[in-house]
Amino acid sequence: MSRANSRIQGLDGLRGVAILLVMAQHLFNFMRGWIGVDVFFVLSGFLITTILLAERERAHFWKAFYIRRATRILPPLLLLFAVAATVVTLHPFYLWLMLLLPTANFAVWRYPDLYETGLLVLWSLAVEEQFYLVWPWLVRRLHRRQMVKILLALIVVEPLARVAAYRVTRDWRFDYHLTPFRLDGMAMGALLAILFTMPQYRQRAGEIARRWLPVGVLTLLCMLPLLNIIYHGSFRALVGHSTISLVSALAVADIMLRRDGLTNRLLSARVLVFFGKISYGLYLCHMLVMILLRRLLHVHGDMRLPLISLLASILVASLSFRFYEMPILAWGRRKVHQYKQVEEESAVEKIAVQQISPAR
Repeated sequence: MSRANSRIQGLDGLRGVAILLVMAQHLFNFMRGWIGVDVFFVLSGFLITTILLAERERAHFWKAFYIRRATRILPPLLLLFAVAATVVTLHPFYLWLMLLLPTANFAVWRYPDLYETGLLVLWSLAVEEQFYLVWPWLVRRLHRRQMVKILLALIVVEPLARVAAYRVTRDWRFDYHLTPFRLDGMAMGALLAILFTMPQYRQRAGEIARRWLPVGVLTLLCMLPLLNIIYHGSFRALVGHSTISLVSALAVADIMLRRDGLTNRLLSARVLVFFGKISYGLYLCHMLVMILLRRLLHVHGDMRLPLISLLASILVASLSFRFYEMPILAWGRRKVHQYKQVEEESAVEKIAVQQISPAR
């Protein structure tokens, strides 16, 4: 996320809502908490596409993108693996490699018992990374209108592909975890980022968000009883994900275009912003923390375990963010800034040479 966007507290607050939903499912058995993952996908598509569009003409495009992604994703992920390797046994061994690489969603689909390892959460990270193996190339090479056509096609096709896959396989894990069926959330976020760069659509997006966000939220609340992954798989596949992603995109648009609006004020609550800032560490660690506490305390079914796990996860993620993640992120920003400076200096020298040459 860029510095400019990091100062928009409403986006952090929306991310905070997403991580609280996910943890509510995994720790407190709130069966609709998976909605938070769809919110994450939309946020990711919007923020990363915003960065890609801003720098796609620069010579340092690839270095900057992968330095940012590596310094954000890898440090907490490697720490998670270091801890998990000491307490978790995985068979076959190549599962470790599948989980470490952007193939974790295939591992989670193929081996459902990964829930007891605390590493189940890596599937959504793999979906994002697979998407971003391709998307930067398209942003770098295509015109905006070409990208819009691709994204609109994904938004339309994905729900149909999901419901078809579910009806054929009758396995909700198939269309839920595998990337070919989960691209529309990131596509909506990416589409919003592109529309924001086109003045004729930016204002219109703000008007639509202001008018339809309350309707979308109310609709989503009414749909909650049917948003059960297992028992209402077809409804979830065809309508559920798309509705959640659309409401999330409307929320992002409203936050970005109405800084003093109700959505931004509500989501700028300190507690939500706090959870949003440490959301990545929380997402990675909360299931493993619960499993470790269960083993250490020798408790099963204790009602206090989820609350203790939540508090312990907050502590772990906070310490990780402050003393481990932030220094590495700062180093990454400095490296990207250095590349920008070198590029700008080269551009100035080139202009100077061009101005001097005719005089010769």
